[in-house]
Amino acid sequence: MFSLRHARLIVLIATTYSIYFVKDRVGWLGVFLSINLAFLSNDVLNYLVQRFDNVSETAHYEEPKESKPVMEDDLSGECEYSNPSIDSEKVQPCKSSSKSATTSVINQKEVSAKRVVKEETSSADEMTRILNCTDHYQALGIPRHTKIDTAVLKKEYKKKAMLVHPDKNMGSPLASESFKKLQCAYEVLSDSVKKRDYDEQLRKEESRTRSVCQESHSSSRQ
Repeated sequence: MFSLRHARLIVLIATTYSIYFVKDRVGWLGVFLSINLAFLSNDVLNYLVQRFDNVSETAHYEEPKESKPVMEDDLSGECEYSNPSIDSEKVQPCKSSSKSATTSVINQKEVSAKRVVKEETSSADEMTRILNCTDHYQALGIPRHTKIDTAVLKKEYKKKAMLVHPDKNMGSPLASESFKKLQCAYEVLSDSVKKRDYDEQLRKEESRTRSVCQESHSSSRQ
């Protein structure tokens, strides 16, 4: 059972048998005294073990360390070479750090300038695109014949409104016109009733243009 790691079971069986044996031979008073004696012997054993460990540790730390004698030849050999000067080492890192700082500042300025130019061109392109759109779907950049999600619609509107807002573009007339058109498109497509009427209007216009194209095609054939 010890090999199978059942030591606790063995201790429990041995303790139970010992208590039964003491009770049968001496009585409950003997059981009480034997338990107290077991605790007392355990405490004494722990105290002796700790005392032995402390004595061994102090003996280990108090062992004298052998000091290696220093010879004059060793000192002379160590002093043959002179210490290198540190002035050159101090100057070089300062120069490199100053150069890196100036280059980083220049790079940041170039990146910020490029970003501003890119934003201006994108806003101008967005204003031109919105003004050239023929319907509200194209203005908001949403496909027409698919189900529109309100969250996606709002996100696209905010993204485009930030680019063409008149306050951002210094009161440009193109910005105000494109922003009004974008706002109108969002109001129509966000309302279900207005969107349904607008879709019906687009269907009528498409059918009308299709009939006109067919008539012109037939007349050109004739």
